[in-house]
Amino acid sequence: MGVFMFLYQSVDAFIIDQQIRGNADTTIDNYRRNLGYFMDYIGKDIPITEITLNSLKSYYLSLSRKNLSSVTIQTYIRAVRVFLSWLWQEGYMQDNLSDRFRLP
Repeated sequence: MGVFMFLYQSVDAFIIDQQIRGNADTTIDNYRRNLGYFMDYIGKDIPITEITLNSLKSYYLSLSRKNLSSVTIQTYIRAVRVFLSWLWQEGYMQDNLSDRFRLP
C-alpha cells in the first residue's frame, strides 16, 4: 500500500535522494524545475495517491498545446517518469505509473 504524502513533499524527498546519490547540481536543478512545472499543473497539495494515468495524460496534452518543441516536452515528461518510478521503487505508490505513461 502507498504512503500518504503530498506531491510537494514527495518531490522534496526525491530531490534529497538525488543529492545523496551524487547527481550533478544541473541534473538536480533540472528535476526541480521540470517537476515544478508538473506541480504547477496538477497541484502541489494533492496526495500522490491521487495522481492517475489520466491526470498524467492530461498534463502531456497541456504541454502539447503550448508552443514547446517535442524535445522540450519529452524532457518534461522524462523527469516526471523518473520521479514516478522512484515513488514506486521507494514504496510511496503501489502502482508503477511510469511504466504506463510513455514518452510521446
